[in-house]
This record gives sequence, C-alpha cells and structure tokens, in this order.
Amino acid sequence: MGSAMYVDVHWWCYTGDLITPRFNHVVIYTPDE
Repeated sequence: MGSAMYVDVHWWCYTGDLITPRFNHVVIYTPDE
C-alpha cells in the first residue's frame, strides 16, 4: 500500500487591485515499489 500526504498549496489570486491568498488542499500519493 502507498501513502497519501495532504499538502496546503498557497495560491495568489489577483482580483483587480486586490491580492487574495488562497489555500487549496492537494493530495500527493506515493506508491510503494
């Protein structure tokens, strides 16, 4: 079985004159060889 790791990825969203930081959850799966 592999392992899944949850990582918070920081995205900068440019909306007009505002810069809004957003956090998205990304799952990284690493299978065992």
